[in-house]
Amino acid sequence: MASTEDYQNIFHWAETQKDGSIPSFETRRNDPYKYMSGFNNSFESEAVPGVIPKGQNSPRSIRFGLYAEQMTASAFVAPRHVNKKAWLYRSRPAVAHQGFTDLPNREDVESNFLPINPRVHVSPTQLAWSPFDIPTDQDVDFIDGLKTLAGSGDPTLREGLATHVYLCNTSMKKRAFANSDGDFLIVPQQGALDIQTEFGFLYVQPGEICVIQRGQRFKVNVEGPTRGYILEIWGSNFELPELGPLGANGLANARDFLHPVAACILNFLYGGAAGAADYRLSSSSSSSFAASSAASSSSATHAAEKRVRALVLGAHIFLYVALRDVPPTSQLLTILCCRLRALLTELDEPPAAGVGRGALSLWLAFVGLVGSGGGHGGGGGHGAAGSENAQWFAAMFQTALRDTTPGGTLTEAGRRDLRATLRSFLWEERHCRVVLDTLERRHSVSPPPVVENVGVEVMGGGDE
Repeated sequence: MASTEDYQNIFHWAETQKDGSIPSFETRRNDPYKYMSGFNNSFESEAVPGVIPKGQNSPRSIRFGLYAEQMTASAFVAPRHVNKKAWLYRSRPAVAHQGFTDLPNREDVESNFLPINPRVHVSPTQLAWSPFDIPTDQDVDFIDGLKTLAGSGDPTLREGLATHVYLCNTSMKKRAFANSDGDFLIVPQQGALDIQTEFGFLYVQPGEICVIQRGQRFKVNVEGPTRGYILEIWGSNFELPELGPLGANGLANARDFLHPVAACILNFLYGGAAGAADYRLSSSSSSSFAASSAASSSSATHAAEKRVRALVLGAHIFLYVALRDVPPTSQLLTILCCRLRALLTELDEPPAAGVGRGALSLWLAFVGLVGSGGGHGGGGGHGAAGSENAQWFAAMFQTALRDTTPGGTLTEAGRRDLRATLRSFLWEERHCRVVLDTLERRHSVSPPPVVENVGVEVMGGGDE
C-alpha cells in the first residue's frame, strides 16, 4: 500500500482528505465478503490454494481427498456460448444423504397456475397488497416465511413464472434449501440477507438484487426482522437486456454484478437439506458443514476468538495430514501444530463449538497428534519441535479421552461410543481407525504440560 505522500505526489490534482489520503467511494460498506465481478463470465477461485487441478477437471486423485463434481445448467452438447456448467471440489460429496421424508404441504406456496388448479383465481383487475406483517410471535426463517402472490404457467412444463414474498425473523438453522423448479431473483426490502451458497457467500442489502440458480442449495442468515420479494422463472435464465438505442453505455454494466468466491465452512454440525419440486417439499438428513456466523460476531470474547482460531487451525491440519497429502514431517505442519499447541495451552477450558467440549478437544488432540507425526507410529514430526508436539498432543488426547468416555476405559462399548463421537468430525471410517489404533498404543500418558507461546509465524494463513 502506498503512503500518503505517494498519493499526494501521484494525484496532486485530485481531491484528498484533510490528512492527504484518498477518500473511499465504496458503496457496500457493510459487506464482509469478497467477490469477482462480471456477468456470464468464467470464474475461478480457491478456498485452499492449489486445490483446482490444472489441465483437467476430474483427475483420478484430487488434492486433500476432495471430490470433483459438476453442476450443469444446460445440455451436455449445447453450443459453447450457451453451455453453462461449474466444477466444484468439495470436502464432502453433494450426493451424500440418508434418505428422504415428505414435509407437510405449504398452503401459502403455489407453483401450478394452470386453469385446472382450483386454488388459482384469475382476475382482470389491478391488484395491490399492503405490506405483509413480519411474524413476531414465533421464529420463522426464510423458507418458512415464503408466500406466493401470483404467477403464470407450471414448472413441469418448463414455462412460466411466480412472484413471492418472504417474511422472516430468524436465520435458517442446520438446514439448506434447493429450488428444483427455477431461478430465484431475490429483492430485499427490509433487512440484509447473508446467503451461503454452493459457490460461496453473498451479502445482499436493500437496494440490491440476488440470483440463486435452479438446483443450487443455499442457506439464508438474517440479522433481525426481514422482508422482501422473489421472482421465480421456469425454463429460462436471467440475462441482461439488449441496449438498443440506449447505446453501449446504457443501463447496468456486466462489471456491476458480483459473483461469490470459494469458501471453507469450518463448523462441524449435522444439518438437513430441503428441496422443492412443484413446491412439494422433502427433507434429507445429511452430515454437512453448516455456516456459523458466531465465529465473526463482534461480541465474541478473546477466549472465544482463540477457540475459533484453534478450530480453524485444526481444520487446516486435518486437510493437510488426515487426507494424506502433506507428510507429517514437513516444516509447515510443525509450524501449524506449534501454533495450535500454543492456542490450546492459553485456553482455560477445552474448546467448544456447539457440541460436547470433550468431543471437540478429542478431535483437536487427534489432528495435532497426527499432524506432528505421533499418529503414524513415528516418533514425531519435523525436528525437536515435532517430537515435543507429538508428546504434548498425545497427553492431551488421553486427557480428552477421560472427559469423553467414562473412566477413560476403552471397552468395546467405549470403542463404539468413541467411533460415533469422532464421526461427528471425521466422516471417513479410516480416520476413526487411526484414532482407535493410537489409543491402544498409548494407555497411560501424563496430562499435557504447560508451554510458552512459541510465537511461530503461520504459513499459508493458518489461523486467519
